[in-house]
Amino acid sequence: MEFDVGGPCRVDESERLIRSIRRECLDKMILVGEAHRRHVVTEVLHPCNQDSPHPGIGSRRVGETDDPPGQDGAGPLPPEAGRAAHQLLPGGDVRAWAWTLLLVLLAPGCIFSERSYPFDPRTRVVIDPPAETAQERPTARQWLAQVSPQLGRLLPAHRKTALITDQLVTPEGRAADVVAPFEIKTNQLESIFVNFLGLAYSAQAIMRRGPPTPAPPWEGFEDVWIPVREDLQLAGRLGWARDAQGRVTDADCIVILPGIRGDNNILRVRDLALALHQGGFHVLNVELRGTGSTDRRFPKYEYTWGIFETDDLLIVADWLQGKPHVRRTGLVAYSWGANQAILAAWAEGRTDDEGVPPRLRQLFTPPPQGPRRFQAGVLAFSPIVRFEELIDKLEVEHAAWLHPALAGIQTTVRDRMIEKHYPHPCGSVRELIKHMGIVYDEEVADGLEYVRLLPYKGLPAHDRLNGVRMPLLIVHAADDMVAPAQDLADLLATVHNPDVAAILLPSGGHIGFGPYASAWYYNLILNYFDPSVGVAAGRGAASTGDEPVRRERLGGPSPGRVRVTQKTPP
Repeated sequence: MEFDVGGPCRVDESERLIRSIRRECLDKMILVGEAHRRHVVTEVLHPCNQDSPHPGIGSRRVGETDDPPGQDGAGPLPPEAGRAAHQLLPGGDVRAWAWTLLLVLLAPGCIFSERSYPFDPRTRVVIDPPAETAQERPTARQWLAQVSPQLGRLLPAHRKTALITDQLVTPEGRAADVVAPFEIKTNQLESIFVNFLGLAYSAQAIMRRGPPTPAPPWEGFEDVWIPVREDLQLAGRLGWARDAQGRVTDADCIVILPGIRGDNNILRVRDLALALHQGGFHVLNVELRGTGSTDRRFPKYEYTWGIFETDDLLIVADWLQGKPHVRRTGLVAYSWGANQAILAAWAEGRTDDEGVPPRLRQLFTPPPQGPRRFQAGVLAFSPIVRFEELIDKLEVEHAAWLHPALAGIQTTVRDRMIEKHYPHPCGSVRELIKHMGIVYDEEVADGLEYVRLLPYKGLPAHDRLNGVRMPLLIVHAADDMVAPAQDLADLLATVHNPDVAAILLPSGGHIGFGPYASAWYYNLILNYFDPSVGVAAGRGAASTGDEPVRRERLGGPSPGRVRVTQKTPP
């Protein structure tokens, strides 16, 4: 804007112009450099300076005479006049440029590709010991309430603060509105223009897909095979905690699950395994049936989305706790693996067949009673609480430039169907589930009921969390585009178990907590499992009895569990 020397002050008009440019253009675009910024601003000012009527020249356009268009005057308006702001990219084809931008961002080494965020020991923060008495230990909710302020300073600066369990539920016991406090637009979180950081954090935590190959060796770890039935073993990568002389020491063993069909090639699980191992824990990374090396050695066993994996996890815990130097077991899991961790926490303390569809019970056999499992605690990052609503969305093909997260899941599903030579490969999870080794016609419906955490379209959900006997902490992000944050509050409203806690962070996307806040992420995990100040500090080694923990619910002795046995697919 040009002003006459000595003319009246026009600051208000210039500020309004700048605000209009930001609101109508810059806030809606991702700029890829100074040249791009100058081009965009020039283009958005063009219709203002050249194509719009100006009161100072008789409401005419610049260069326009009083003659009507088409005579001896300025002639017709140029074809580019009046173009929309969303076309302000070189060439004018917004879809082509969106694809170009997406390919650039997804290129190896760019912001939307998998990255390693190893633990930096210099950022280690040891929290204050939890308050306790001789008769009581803090519950998971009490532990989180005490620890959250201590670790909160490790989170990136944000005008919104994290919410913990009691803030996710109203005093009346209903789910609190967690969308309004974070000012998020739930239906737009898939947009790169609205949720750029959430999508970037997620992409950096998700494995880059490639040919199925074994993971490279990790220092201090060995590959093991864990028998879960006569003709099936699970592949694992096990690191023993050792003293200065190299001897295996007594310690808790933390089991890590990567997520939907993930394996030990994921940088996120490798980095966590190394951090826990360095912190003095035994660590086991498991590749479940249908994934990684397990799938390559036992290809007839398909991934069953938690139906049979739940029992496999309990058998893995039994196997570990039978080792001489393992005190207790703990569990860390991500995404759909977090759903399986929640189911395993429930199944460990189950007292009867409640929650198991009747037709599935024919596949269950009672096992011998054993020590309690996962008593060091369970950490579930970004569980997909309403799983069936997600797979409904996956029934329609999604474009990567519009819905990158959903399109990524569909690519994983389609690649799996192609790899296994299933007919009509597509991105539908429901179609993939049909190939998990069906024994009877209604098994898919019964299986979905078994893994359901909240009611779905009038179908019931069984109580999975009020009977959990070990500490369980759920970590979620407000900008999760795969599992909406409000679903977490809906789930917590059904839970009255003080040993089930949750924290909702301002950002982190879906499982992208390492990229979002690496120091906070590692310190939460290390302190959570710490035998001195952790959530299960002093609760004793794996045992069959109840430790003195404050509880506000009815409890009872556990007669053991039942083991699910998947019949061999035809």
